[in-house]
Amino acid sequence: MDLYPQRNPLHPANRLSFYLSASRAFLGHLKVAQAALELDAIDVIIGYAILHAGVDHLDQPGGDGRRYARLDTPPPDESRRPISVSALARSLSLSRETVRRRSDHLFERAIVSRDERGLRVTTAFLTTPTYQTIVFSQMEPILGFLLKLGYPDEPEMGDARAWLDQQAMLDRARQFSRIMLRVQLRHYETLARLGGDLHSGLLLSLILSNAEGEVGQDGATSRLQLAEALALNRESTRRRLVALARSGSVVRTTAGYRPSSDLLSGAKLEGALADTSLNIRQMVRLLAVHGFVHEPHPAAGVAGRIAD
Repeated sequence: MDLYPQRNPLHPANRLSFYLSASRAFLGHLKVAQAALELDAIDVIIGYAILHAGVDHLDQPGGDGRRYARLDTPPPDESRRPISVSALARSLSLSRETVRRRSDHLFERAIVSRDERGLRVTTAFLTTPTYQTIVFSQMEPILGFLLKLGYPDEPEMGDARAWLDQQAMLDRARQFSRIMLRVQLRHYETLARLGGDLHSGLLLSLILSNAEGEVGQDGATSRLQLAEALALNRESTRRRLVALARSGSVVRTTAGYRPSSDLLSGAKLEGALADTSLNIRQMVRLLAVHGFVHEPHPAAGVAGRIAD
């Protein structure tokens, strides 16, 4: 099915499909990371946030992003900044106790280290085959998303096959992964606003995606399917689904849960659509700024005109 007949994801007829395609790309990578690490979705996102806090400064103006761009050049501990449990909780809209308990689990797995200043992903983990698997698995769904969509509201960008430098992605896979990490975490912030908390937002995004694909009867998704997709506790998932139904965001049917008409026409989803459009525009600008767009192509100039 051609979700974007006018090649403009910001066209009103296409905006929901654009949001869902972006969400599927990010959640698809999340699922791969869950399986590789044997963690649930929230644990993985907390790990992502710790990693992002430690390395995002590398790709800021004047940073050492290119120095630590390849998979065989992980930034050393002294180059990565720690983040406190409280700051992490605020950034993810999670309780401090949830973050503390889950970061303890990541510490026990030797994924993160901790000291009086806070938490950091360990250098040892950043050199593991598991981490490299996660980096390359990140490329497939996000690259597929970019190749399918072209570029929002800029028809001269055309098909991403013409402007995206895929060789640079492979050569500087670690830097590409850092950029995508920033974009993914912004998407999870969008989901938290949509659902009221991160867990509920992840559930809503899956329910919306499955309703469009009509994977179940009447486009509904069962509680078991939702819990298994995120590897999250079934009872906790049940409680959040009950709350979402009470708030009018979802409707429970005999087959499971589907989005309500209030959700589909409401301000929260409209906000999520706008946030996602902006996030993807910023993503392509970052790719251009860091040399992942072929310079001779008009796309480089288009992306360079867009403010962060």
